[in-house]
Amino acid sequence: MLDGNVVIPHLVIIRSGVRQGGVLSPALFNIYIRCVIDSLVKSDLGCHVYDVYVGCLMYADDIILLSASVVHLQSMLDICRKEGSKIDIMFNAKKSSLFTVGKSYDQNR
Repeated sequence: MLDGNVVIPHLVIIRSGVRQGGVLSPALFNIYIRCVIDSLVKSDLGCHVYDVYVGCLMYADDIILLSASVVHLQSMLDICRKEGSKIDIMFNAKKSSLFTVGKSYDQNR
């Protein structure tokens, strides 16, 4: 096989992934999910500290989305769902949480 300028002598079939908790797991996940992060940064939705985008923080396979606006947060979730579906990542709502800081929003007012 020829891939660009690199000659690959034969096809390699991968039958298993990195062991859960392995030292390579977080690094490989960050490479794999890079398209989601890039789309969030490009959208410019979420929080900024000075001129640095901090709307998407990651640790291992956890993602934290930060936004001062509920509308922007929903847009960020939509981006994650759309981009994640392209690489076969499904986000589990049951493992997700939301918390607010500051005045609470009363829907009945």
